Amino acid sequence: MQAFLRQILVINGIALVLIGSALAYLLPIEHFLAFLLAIAITFANAIVGCYYIDQNFDASFNDFMSTVFGSMFFRLFALGVLITLLLIFSATPQITFTLSLFISYICNSVLEFIFINRKSAKKS
Repeated sequence: MQAFLRQILVINGIALVLIGSALAYLLPIEHFLAFLLAIAITFANAIVGCYYIDQNFDASFNDFMSTVFGSMFFRLFALGVLITLLLIFSATPQITFTLSLFISYICNSVLEFIFINRKSAKKS
């Protein structure tokens, strides 16, 4: 799990430095804050997913898959509610937030799949 945490911190750190600095330089600060919020939300989502994967990895295949898909459902539901509330009730720049969230979510999901794949390769 520590390798996953390192990878996700490196990827999010690179995104913060490259994209965040460009946003802070080119656009008003609200866009950088929207980007930062999207990164934080998807980071927390990936950490929760990784935790459940790590805790239930040695369970039976059916239990593991139920945990993975169950946590994915609840995490996506929570993300949907949070995103909806943020877009409706805050002055967050919607396009910047949505694009940042989408890209960050894909990057973090790929890292989750790599984590599962590496963990299963070590098991067999």
